[in-house]
Amino acid sequence: MMSSGIERGNAEALQGLRTGVMVALRDKLRKQPTFFNKASKEGGQYNEILRRVFPNENIEDIINRVRLAATT
Repeated sequence: MMSSGIERGNAEALQGLRTGVMVALRDKLRKQPTFFNKASKEGGQYNEILRRVFPNENIEDIINRVRLAATT
């Protein structure tokens, strides 16, 4: 779905996946505050996952949005 989802009309499914990932990241941050140190490392596993799920977004912006969601 990640490689061909948008071309095949799965925009809603892709958005649902992204929303689910954001919720999972928020929960992960609550349990493990140092998680984003790993996610922000270039070439790391978590960084690569974020880049695939959010290909056109800045990783730091994603991290900041998740941190804001976790604190509200």
